[in-house]
Parts: sequence; C-alpha cells; structure tokens
Amino acid sequence: MKKILLSCSALLFVSCATSPVSSSNGQTYIDTTPKPQSAATIASGQRTFEVYKRSKPTTSNSQVTRVGNRIKSVVPLQGAAWEFVTFSNSTPNAFALPGGKVGVHTGILPIAKNDAGLATILAHEIAHVSLNHHENRSKTSAMTGVLGSVLNSALGGGYSQIIQTGSSLAVNLPNSRANEIAADQVGLMYMARAGYDPREAINFWQRFAAYKQSQGSGASSSFFSTHPLDSTRIAKLKEVLPLAIAEYNKGR
Repeated sequence: MKKILLSCSALLFVSCATSPVSSSNGQTYIDTTPKPQSAATIASGQRTFEVYKRSKPTTSNSQVTRVGNRIKSVVPLQGAAWEFVTFSNSTPNAFALPGGKVGVHTGILPIAKNDAGLATILAHEIAHVSLNHHENRSKTSAMTGVLGSVLNSALGGGYSQIIQTGSSLAVNLPNSRANEIAADQVGLMYMARAGYDPREAINFWQRFAAYKQSQGSGASSSFFSTHPLDSTRIAKLKEVLPLAIAEYNKGR
C-alpha cells in the first residue's frame, strides 16, 4: 500500500494549471495575453465543430452573434476563425473549441437574461480558447498516462485502475477546476474591455447557482467535479472585480 500511495503522489509532479492572476509590489495583475495554439489543435477544433453542427439542431440568434463579435474584437488570438452558433437545446450550457468555435445552447439564454449576462458566458468560453486549455489538457492527460504506465510497470502490474483514479483526483480534476477559474477571471477582463459591466458576471453566476439548486443539481463538494463550486467561482471573481471595473471604466 505504501508503494501505491507513493506512486500516486508522484503524479502531483505533473505540470498543473497556472493562474493568470499575480501580485507584485502590492498590485494585482491578470495576464489576458492569448496563448499560441498549434495548427493541428486549431484544425482539430474546427473539424469537431463542423461535425457537431451537422449532427445537432441549430437556430439563428442575433444576440449571440452580436455579443460574441463584440468580445472577440478585444481578443487578438492568431489563427482563430471565430464563429458563434446557437444550438436548440434546453440544457443550459455553452462550450468552445480550438480555432474560435463557440456553441451556445438556447437553454442558457433565459439565465443570461441580458447582453451582459450573455457576455459573461461567451467571454468565459472565449477565454478557454485564448488560454489554450484544450491543448494543455491533452498534454497533461498524455503525461499522466505515460507516468501511470511507468508506475504500474514498476509496481509489477495490476495497479492501473488505482493509478488512473489517483491521477484523476491529484491532477486532472484540480487542473480542470483551476482552468474554469482562470477562464472566469480572464473572461471578466474581456467582457469589461468589450464594454460590458463586469459586475453583471456576479449576477449571472448567482442566477445560474439558483437555477442548479432549483433542479437539485447543486453540489456540496467539488472534490470529484470538473468544475468548482458556484460559491468558489463567485468569490474568485469578486477578488479581481475591481480590476475589471477599472478596465470597464476606461472605455466609458
């Protein structure tokens, strides 16, 4: 058992997600610089999106297009061919793929409520793309897979499931939650630069939390989740809200 625990602990040395927020000389900064993406990653995202569009019902929505275009104008991501598509789906969700492909379900629009609420959603998804989270996640998964195979072999075999569970709890899930917080915080700056009041992001996430609770899907722990608790992400947004408000006021 000691060998197994030590082996799973070794997975912690795999590169973890980094926060875009830093402090220096009493000042807090958010790095919103888009991260370069490989041509292969961009092409993969574009292919996947085309397949998804062919297999799912879409609908026209001028609000999604208008807000998305306004936010993308403040995100200088090279190689991106931004596209905002609305899918007829009652599940309140949105997603993004490399290459600037963003999908919005109609089910989330009533929770968005207004342009600024929708900007919160779209800026978050755009931030996932600009921070290159998809490629980073693939690299991390590959690294944990290789390390897991080596550890399993070193232990004499038969521990692959334990090691896989350990890598998920120690690396993959924490990375995913950290990426969500990073996308929230960078997205907050993007929406502010695009002229949307960042204070509305707090209101949106509070509405979304209330919706989930009404559906009985509110979580009490994030340990086994890919996403942080709503209370956590709201608190993290409030930490950087003054920076976003200052950014917003620059354009007024």
